[in-house]
Amino acid sequence: MERLAQSILNSFPVPAFLVDESGRIQFANTGAEAEYGYSSAEFSGREFPGLPVVEGPQRLGEMTQARRDGTAFAAEVTVSPAAFAGAGARLVVVCRNWRGDLEDNYRLLVNSLSDALIEVGQDGIIQSATAAVTPLLGYLPAELTGQPIELLVPGNIRESHKKHREAYAGNPTLRAMGSGLRLDARRKDGTLVPVDINLNPVRDGAGGVRVAAVIRNVTDRRRIEQLRESYELELSAKNAQLEARNAEVERANRLKTEFLVSMSHELRSPLHTIIGFTELLAEGVQGELNPRQLRSLHNIHRDSKHLLELINDLLDLSKIEAGSLDLTTAEFDLATAANEVVESVSRQAATKSIRVSLEAGQGLTVHADRLRFKQILWNLLTNAIKFTPSGGTVTAMAEKRQGMVTVVVKDNGIGIAAEHHEAVFEKFRQVGNTTKGVREGTGLGLAITRRLVEAHGGRIWVESEPGQGARFTFTLPESGAVSPDGRGEARMILMVDDDTSARELAAEILTVGGYRAVLASNGRDALRMIRRERPAALVLDLKMPDMDGFSFLFRLKEDAELAAIPVIILTGVTLEAADLEVLRANADSIVRKGTAWKDHLLEAVRKAVADPR
Repeated sequence: MERLAQSILNSFPVPAFLVDESGRIQFANTGAEAEYGYSSAEFSGREFPGLPVVEGPQRLGEMTQARRDGTAFAAEVTVSPAAFAGAGARLVVVCRNWRGDLEDNYRLLVNSLSDALIEVGQDGIIQSATAAVTPLLGYLPAELTGQPIELLVPGNIRESHKKHREAYAGNPTLRAMGSGLRLDARRKDGTLVPVDINLNPVRDGAGGVRVAAVIRNVTDRRRIEQLRESYELELSAKNAQLEARNAEVERANRLKTEFLVSMSHELRSPLHTIIGFTELLAEGVQGELNPRQLRSLHNIHRDSKHLLELINDLLDLSKIEAGSLDLTTAEFDLATAANEVVESVSRQAATKSIRVSLEAGQGLTVHADRLRFKQILWNLLTNAIKFTPSGGTVTAMAEKRQGMVTVVVKDNGIGIAAEHHEAVFEKFRQVGNTTKGVREGTGLGLAITRRLVEAHGGRIWVESEPGQGARFTFTLPESGAVSPDGRGEARMILMVDDDTSARELAAEILTVGGYRAVLASNGRDALRMIRRERPAALVLDLKMPDMDGFSFLFRLKEDAELAAIPVIILTGVTLEAADLEVLRANADSIVRKGTAWKDHLLEAVRKAVADPR
């Protein structure tokens, strides 16, 4: 029986002892050996203190037990009669108090946190604090226990804090850290430290409420916020300065344009008089002139006409930039108008033995301003003659392509490097010398040409290589163009983008879709064109210099006359959530460049202009 009893006790997962009537240990199981660190033989004969004589199982409660290594642990002790081991023998079972260990471990864990934890009673008195309060606030935890929480509140808000605390006690709720309040805690030395505080209501068994406040030092974050606020204020001030400067630049440009227009008119009048009198003198109306006098008179006449051409260029550019260039559009035969230009430039070409020809079928009509069309073709042909060596050829060709008339002017001159293809259209820009080895003119011809082409809803570009000649191509609306819904002239869509390739690609897509694309390379030009042309819709890029897409959109919506014009955003950039919200509130649709974006663009335009297709 004794061996069976020992075997049963060894199966217990907790320490168990057989104790005789005098309270001395007769046997200790393997659980006791493992917990206490003594062998069963070492336990034998030792007294187990505090054991009563019992007639049935009795719980003795929590008792502190000592291990061989000197450490102690709390345990629940139960004693029962053990008749199988003899009269008065008792069985003692020891269950370790794990709750106490957990509490100890919890305290160790909480005290290891970098955030301070303060427990505050319903009366506002601090009940406990973790070790992290010392580096944060300068107090030892024991110094805070029993103190009112207002001890840690800046002096100027202590009274209001009491009211807030009392109101909070009436409706305690969880308040997450970083909830938008800018808080400071008062340290022991009186200084303030920026903090975030998380409030956690804790209800006890009696129905009372304590508050566990987690306090975090946010000095670094506060400093970053202050730097950001300072930066934002500085940025706001600089933006205001930039806007003022831009307004001043716009004013200066307007004054410059007005001055150029005024001066051009003032200069043209005496020049016309000079030209008229030289022609009269050359005709001998007022008497015959000798050969030397005639030669001088021809020089005056030639240079006066050249000066008039330069003044006319300045006047045209000023009118275009001011948005005051009026186009008188009508249908006319392209070949007839083009022949007039070819005949006019042929005399200039003959001085260099350059052959100028035209290849345009009869019956090809165009819808444009006839005078401005001739000016466009004149500029391109004279430019080609200027850069073509003696004995060369210059050819103008015209044909119909996808609802537009395409005109090409090509030469076998000195050519243009690829990096200068865009620069040739910039005003006052000349990228190379003529065949004479010098630069001629003002550099306005091609700039004006591009503006005139785009004002008609067309586009212009150049293809060239050094030594291989140049090929300038421009498009204009064909006569009788029909809109996608079959109700007359094709609807005009304004494409605004500073990137030439992107602008021309979008224009090609819109043209194929049955629309008339008008192009603008920046926001200011676009606003002027909108007021003049009133397009059916806009296709707008976001990333542009001077005035980006957002600024342009705001300017458009602020104008009561223009605000109703539909806007389609065409972009390839990744947008933040805030940017998307702004665009959705102000634009009709957003088309992202990617898979099938061309179809999406046309679909967005159709919806914007209410096409039935």
